[in-house]
Amino acid sequence: LRVMLRTQNPVNENVITCGSLVVDMNNRQAIRDGKVIDLTVREYAILEYLARNRNVVVTREQIRVNIWNIDDEVNSNVIDVYIRYLRRKIDDNYEEKLIHTIRGVGYKLEC
Repeated sequence: LRVMLRTQNPVNENVITCGSLVVDMNNRQAIRDGKVIDLTVREYAILEYLARNRNVVVTREQIRVNIWNIDDEVNSNVIDVYIRYLRRKIDDNYEEKLIHTIRGVGYKLEC
């Protein structure tokens, strides 16, 4: 029994599912309805942050602090642009929209 427990490799899946969206953190992929979505490094980082905080409102400041370096000069407009890129790739071709704007606060990945 000890030998079996020692040799058994535990599976540690880092996969977050939100509706028809799957964020696979092991392979750094986003999949919606079985289709792999091609994302840039920054787009994936924002999506992963939203997925980790799904159903929670995330402010632009939280996104800036967690995604960009401290030395980077980033205004909220840059974050809005990246959110638009994500929406174009993740939401535009689907009836169910996952990324929501909370007016005056930030964004939420709603499952």
